[in-house]
Amino acid sequence: MQVILHNSQFFHQRYGGVTRYSVNLIEKMINNKLNFQICAPIYKNKYIKKIEKKYIFGFHFSKYPNIFILRYLNKILVNYYLKGKDKELIHFMYDPEHSQKNISQKKIITIHDTIHERYERSYNNNFYSRRKEILKQMDKIICVSNNTKKDLIEYYDIENSKISVIYNGADHLNTLLLKDGEDIKNSKPYILYVGSRGKYKNFRLFIESYKKSKKIFNNFNVICFGGGSFSKDEIDFFKRLNVLKNVSLVLGDDLMLKSYYKNASLFIYPSLYEGFGISILEAMNLGCPTLVSNIPVFREILENKTSFFDPKSHEDLIFSMEKILFDNENKINLISIGNKIAKKYTWSKCYDETINLYS
Repeated sequence: MQVILHNSQFFHQRYGGVTRYSVNLIEKMINNKLNFQICAPIYKNKYIKKIEKKYIFGFHFSKYPNIFILRYLNKILVNYYLKGKDKELIHFMYDPEHSQKNISQKKIITIHDTIHERYERSYNNNFYSRRKEILKQMDKIICVSNNTKKDLIEYYDIENSKISVIYNGADHLNTLLLKDGEDIKNSKPYILYVGSRGKYKNFRLFIESYKKSKKIFNNFNVICFGGGSFSKDEIDFFKRLNVLKNVSLVLGDDLMLKSYYKNASLFIYPSLYEGFGISILEAMNLGCPTLVSNIPVFREILENKTSFFDPKSHEDLIFSMEKILFDNENKINLISIGNKIAKKYTWSKCYDETINLYS
């Protein structure tokens, strides 16, 4: 049996959590000699660029405009490829952008979150109706957390037996070796924030809290890794708070990210909602103390064992940051707890459980 893998975000994302999920499973498939092929007619994703071309139906371009004609061409090529495959299993590793009604093969989909449903007003599209139609066509559904499964059932009234929870791995940075001179050294200690900063990410409450604490503001900078360049609105926001010189942006590869984790005084994840939270476990794996918002999925993944704060309270966030940053014993304890938690989330385990669903 040949497995066909499709992730619509390979077209849109150079980097990102849902494409990282795909490439880590793909690497395990290669190591285990699974018969598979990736359907990605047009892609700019940096992760799968590293995969041998023999595994990929598609062409890599370093950049291209996100215009209708290219999206339409990609859609036509995806449909052509998928319909031409008989008696195969197709794993949609993220929601396809279009319904797949005329595909007779066994179909599995991974659902990473229900952010579009929860924040529907923030997304001007027909995501809910499209996902509803797509889910009807699937034979099996993978959710990356029990919280995501609960939300999916609530929104779409899906049978419990159709859904399997398979946690993501988070050990992909562990084996990367930093060479001499690659380790990041900053003149001032810093708090690390990783990933996108919009909407439900609650980034502004974090920056406001950082500014409100003179103790933190005077002793630490903030480094944002990834998430794209600062927008004009963000720069204006930093100027209003007078923190523009204290908050910096770094765009880099996984080696650089690993170094920033290893040297950070604190990693913070202030989101109001997530489907999983790979970055938290990345930080924990690399010995970085973490502070995360008190939301159900983080309680689930982190087993109620790390440091949580109320994501709607500046005061609670300030108190929690100061308690870690200025209490070395507490920081050491958090690092120890985090390391034990993160060890449970491996891509080998994720792969084994995923392959079991294929049969």
